[in-house]
Amino acid sequence: MNRLFVLCTAAVLCTAGRVDAATKTWSGAVNNCDWTNAGNYQGGLPSTGDTVALPDGASVQLNDAASFTFVNTLGGITPASNATLTVTLDAGVTNSLEVPFTAYPTVTSPYYGRIVKTGGGTLFLNSMKLDNGQTGDKCHYLDYYCRLDTPSTLPADAPTLGEQYYRHRDYPAAYFFDTYEWNRYFPRHLRWSLVPGDVNQLLPYPSITKSRPIAEPEVNKNSVLMKLNKVRHYIFFRDPIPFAEKENRVIFRGAVHGKPLRAAFFERFFHEPGFDLQDTSTNSVYDEEMRLQHETSLYDHLSFKYIMCLEGNDVASNLKWVMSSR
Repeated sequence: MNRLFVLCTAAVLCTAGRVDAATKTWSGAVNNCDWTNAGNYQGGLPSTGDTVALPDGASVQLNDAASFTFVNTLGGITPASNATLTVTLDAGVTNSLEVPFTAYPTVTSPYYGRIVKTGGGTLFLNSMKLDNGQTGDKCHYLDYYCRLDTPSTLPADAPTLGEQYYRHRDYPAAYFFDTYEWNRYFPRHLRWSLVPGDVNQLLPYPSITKSRPIAEPEVNKNSVLMKLNKVRHYIFFRDPIPFAEKENRVIFRGAVHGKPLRAAFFERFFHEPGFDLQDTSTNSVYDEEMRLQHETSLYDHLSFKYIMCLEGNDVASNLKWVMSSR
């Protein structure tokens, strides 16, 4: 009973002493760079935990150490459309912004304001290193992955998250683990839709996919991109063989059947010297010598100077790991 009383009393005291954070709008009435000057804000200098809103079209600088220290006490920065925060650091200087940088709440355009780094120094935004000219606006990337801009209703027979079971799945295991990694944090009664595999068609309602046709946002917005089938598409390693020591030859391993681009290349160069090509299709229509004779590991590829990345149903699956080679 005493413990309960202490906890309840502490909660009341914490609640009574709490001051709600405010939002102050940047005016730039004095200049566009001094974050510690009260004259640059509408309503006075922000307090610790307050949010600073950068209005539409604002161009604000962050250059000096005092402003960096002050900004890191804020609860967040919310830029409106076309607002830009430019951070300039001299060579040899490293600094970090540990403050939420999010979309202005009233903005409906996908083009939110952004943070841009310039100068010879090093900048980290919430532990993410930014290069010169690179935007730190994570909302820009999220808007690319998810292009939905209005609420949508899924079909009544769409499964709930609570119905996602490994044994009951009708899609590859990799898709189960890569979606369940995030689905487990959401209420089980919510409905969802997953379309696994290579999605090269437009979908009738919002679904989680790993790919989608290239089109304007209003056309392909029902394909919500997620990092799926990671075990196949996101393999990175260190290539131990210097380029000069590799064989001056071309290697290709991939399914050719039903893929015109690959078939044209395969038939044109199979018998050429310097080309090591094999069709991995289980239903290959080629002669035995042109079919896969033995397993070829990723590291086996690295002894060749040239590794072909040819489109199949969409982007070549080996493109990502090939870019890790020398």
